[in-house]
Amino acid sequence: MSHAHRHATGPAPFSPLLAGTLALLALAGVVGEAAAQGGAAIHHWHHRPPLDPLALALELADGRTRWPPTATPILIAVGAAAALAIGLVVVLRTRRPATGADRAARLLGVGRSALSVSLQNARATAARFGVEQPGLPIAKAIAGGQRLYATWEDMQCDIWGPRKGKSSSRAIPTVLAAPGAAFATSNKPDLYAATRGLREREGRVWNFDPEQLAAGEPDWWWNPLTYVTSDRRALELTDAFVGAYRDPDARPDPFFDPAGQELVSHLLRAAALAERPITQAFLWSTRPNDDEPARILEHHGLELAAASVLDHVHAPFEQRGGVFGTARQILSFLRDPDITRWVTRDGPAHRRPQLDLAKFVTSSDTLYLHSKEGQGSSAGLVTALAMALCDAGEQLAKRSPGGRLAVPLVGVLDEAANICRWRQLPDLYSHYGSRGIPLLTLLQSWSQGAQVWGQTGMRKLWGASNVRVYGGGAAEEEFLSDLEKLIGEYNRLVASPSAVRAPGGGSTSTSWQLTPTPILTVADLAALPRDRIIVMPSGSPSVLAEPVYWWNTGQAQLIRESIATYDPPQVLARRHTQPAQEAPWTTPA
Repeated sequence: MSHAHRHATGPAPFSPLLAGTLALLALAGVVGEAAAQGGAAIHHWHHRPPLDPLALALELADGRTRWPPTATPILIAVGAAAALAIGLVVVLRTRRPATGADRAARLLGVGRSALSVSLQNARATAARFGVEQPGLPIAKAIAGGQRLYATWEDMQCDIWGPRKGKSSSRAIPTVLAAPGAAFATSNKPDLYAATRGLREREGRVWNFDPEQLAAGEPDWWWNPLTYVTSDRRALELTDAFVGAYRDPDARPDPFFDPAGQELVSHLLRAAALAERPITQAFLWSTRPNDDEPARILEHHGLELAAASVLDHVHAPFEQRGGVFGTARQILSFLRDPDITRWVTRDGPAHRRPQLDLAKFVTSSDTLYLHSKEGQGSSAGLVTALAMALCDAGEQLAKRSPGGRLAVPLVGVLDEAANICRWRQLPDLYSHYGSRGIPLLTLLQSWSQGAQVWGQTGMRKLWGASNVRVYGGGAAEEEFLSDLEKLIGEYNRLVASPSAVRAPGGGSTSTSWQLTPTPILTVADLAALPRDRIIVMPSGSPSVLAEPVYWWNTGQAQLIRESIATYDPPQVLARRHTQPAQEAPWTTPA
């Protein structure tokens, strides 16, 4: 069976050449009939030519009907118009040939079957929540050409292979569509440079960039210990740091790793209670004999936590060294002054504002979180800040009518598996949708997410997403096989020829049967073209769509201007040409 006909709903009994010939003959008959009838009308003939093109041809051949003189120019004009139309169609199809995936578009969600991701549904949801903007853009459907949108209660998860255009068609439009506060994580400056110029028109821009990926300056600071208001939150902050320093494939020590993490959580809790900077927790991890954290915890009524710290302090030398050594590894990123100046107050307070997350979620500000991945990077702080920001949004939502934010807090977790290894994210995903915190998580592969959250956690994250998007570029057969089943099948009419032997000779017969056939096979999904994606809404058929890149939107010129202004080389060049100024975090002489 040929690939060209694999997505047909029935058999193809004619060859393309025969079908084309018959179509041209039919067109010629229609044009000739129209010319003859038009000429007869102009000459006011009482005996009109027959309306059947075949009968007209036969009567013209045997002389029973005459050809009207004015029919010839009509025939030439109509024929030329038809030829021009056919030529235009051929040119357009040649410039943009249909892909194998396009042939499946009519078998997928289209029209009313794609209502859950339609502009109409997004507007209705926005009106119900009192939000002016309809929703977050997704893509453009191939069949029907309608724009697809996620509503303000939809959580999204995308899997795109490397360099497939997920930032330019998903991350950038999502940040720009935020009606209020927004935040985004990234390990590259492209998202920041493309959107900052437009977002700073809405509110202040906060660029967390300790590793200078986007040429950010520490002209503000955030205190991670403001999140540590309980033992549970101390453990969550510790877990964010652990996820950044430990390789996902590493096998943790069954004793020292849990004990070291518990110790870090107690040190963070003690530093928060004593109103010390977060660097104090690292200093304590270098002093195994120092019982000051235990005394602070006991002073605030946390006797059990204090006893746990003292147990490590008074443990045998080798055991104590292993536990405190693990704690130092977890907090080792705090040794880097380029990182700590973003999370400590080192200079007059009025010179550098402190980021207040409770105020941020009520604003139209934008927070960009940049980091590299790996041990020693600021990825743990990126995770912690994203986690604390979403928690601030959740706390405000609990106090708001309907239990959700009046203006949604939009988050884009780009490179989430590399720089934002938020372990609790799969458990919180569906919950945040009901709180007005729509998140878009972007991954490069299924395995990348499973490496961070495990197979169960990744399935939970994928399943909790109201909108799932596959952007191509995957080579994992198991994942693609699951997509093939998720997209579904159709009944294909297949011909089965058979030979029948008889005494006087033989004959052949053909039987037809409906055969379930995948709409898109694993091979189709692996070879999905760059300008095609699969949008899979919950409770609705999948939709074949075309990404809408930022340069094809009405904001293209403004985005180009933003890139020209905030692309890191341009920023650094301007700094080198400006007079040197005193750093805003240093104390004046």
